[in-house]
Amino acid sequence: MENDLDINKISAEVITDLAKTTAQALYKKVINYVTDFQKKKR
Repeated sequence: MENDLDINKISAEVITDLAKTTAQALYKKVINYVTDFQKKKR
């Protein structure tokens, strides 16, 4: 059995995972900022 590594597939999965993680972190920061801003306005 040959050990075939598909570098394009691996790269795509890594990039997708990094993008997902970054988007989730950014979303949390924005939500926290908006929540804090709204609390300060009251």
